[in-house]
Amino acid sequence: MKKVIFLFFLITFVDGFAIAIYPVSLRVIVDKSHLITYGKVLKIYPTNLQNKYNYNEIAEIETLEILKGQTQTKIIKILYQSGQVCPPHPRFTVNTNVLAFLIYEDGLCFSVSFSSGIKTMQQNEFETYKNRVFEIIEINTITDKNEQNIKIKDWALTCLSDSITKIEGVRELQRKEITNKLNFENKQQIKQLFFSNPKFDYNCDFVFADILKTDYPNEVDQILLKNLLSVDSAEISYVFEDFYSRLEHLGNRELNTQLKKEFDQYIDYEVENVNKMMSIYNAFIKNISN
Repeated sequence: MKKVIFLFFLITFVDGFAIAIYPVSLRVIVDKSHLITYGKVLKIYPTNLQNKYNYNEIAEIETLEILKGQTQTKIIKILYQSGQVCPPHPRFTVNTNVLAFLIYEDGLCFSVSFSSGIKTMQQNEFETYKNRVFEIIEINTITDKNEQNIKIKDWALTCLSDSITKIEGVRELQRKEITNKLNFENKQQIKQLFFSNPKFDYNCDFVFADILKTDYPNEVDQILLKNLLSVDSAEISYVFEDFYSRLEHLGNRELNTQLKKEFDQYIDYEVENVNKMMSIYNAFIKNISN
């Protein structure tokens, strides 16, 4: 089965409607939440409690601070599915603190957007997230879409400025209606992040490359090629597609297309065919480097 990692997207069907479930931006999670709370995980245990999703485990959270909504009890019981399931459900560890984005259905409590709705974090991380949550709550009330998108763009750039919330900014910058609002100074901020990053971040840097490629095509190509050269056999099946789609314009394009077709034949069985995939990877690098 093909695997997708890093900035990936899953689609499921709920009550007949196809919806995006992971990853989900902080903006969307906040908007959908009935209750947003920071709390301590007290205990985890299996349950036979009937619910329409057939979730089989409960995590009890002691409320420390509420950012949105209200609760009548200090202890909140969150239903979820244990085990390795798709889409990924939240994972709880006793005596850790979580920022929980929750909804109530039929009197029961669930996380918003599966694992995206539960974020394990320390107090200092929570303080940073708390500010961003309050800001996006306010932004979500703006009815004028153009004004709202400008505010979201500025909010995303604020997220980028802190490693704790960087990924939240990146998720907004995947939306064309937000990147269309970027001005020269905004792009300079993103350029600084992209060009100064000592280690390529698969979660963020492909998005930055897409934003910057029109204004800095050669520089972006050089950084992508440099980091493509460092991909090893354990990563190749996950990231080749991302690098290929951004570098296929280099070298002999007919050869690149042929190599991609060959690579796709092997990716479903990457363990058995990793040597073949690495051979294609090396041929691609040779072609685009000439």
